[in-house]
Amino acid sequence: MLNLSNPVFQGLGKAISPLLFAAVLVLPPGTQAAGSAIQASPTRASPFERYTEDSRKALFFARFAVSEHGGSRIDSDHLLLGILRAAPEALTRFMASGWSLQRMQDRAVALLPPGQRVEESVEIPFSRAAADVIVRASEEAIALTNNEVRPEHLLLVLLNFEETPTGQLLREAGLTRDAIVRFLQQP
Repeated sequence: MLNLSNPVFQGLGKAISPLLFAAVLVLPPGTQAAGSAIQASPTRASPFERYTEDSRKALFFARFAVSEHGGSRIDSDHLLLGILRAAPEALTRFMASGWSLQRMQDRAVALLPPGQRVEESVEIPFSRAAADVIVRASEEAIALTNNEVRPEHLLLVLLNFEETPTGQLLREAGLTRDAIVRFLQQP
């Protein structure tokens, strides 16, 4: 069960500005995500403090993608668009030849269901899938003994959703779990 009283999400507000927190993390009451909940580290208030600036920006730009392209919630497709904008190198270093950022963005936008554009001031919740990506990215970083949660950790989780159009697009573009894990394990 994910809710705003969870220490994981309380820490997100401390890790980024209050305005950005309000714009990014709006979860509907009773939102649940698959997977295990993660506990705050005894030395940190929350795993979100481990999020790099690029990872936090990716969450912000995912919210912005809803305003730009329409929708009623931030979904995994929006997270991919957020990563594209905040940390394009997280994708380009793994993409197969013949793929460009523009091609990836065009394909990611095409995955979005038609929706009405939403003003930036409107609170937009994360979908259950997107909330799950956020939690699991922290779990991936912990499992790989990484000190920070990078955009590549978000990509790892999106790749794990094999049946989703976002996961399929990433694999079609040449991204593999093994390549990303090798990169994240470099000193």
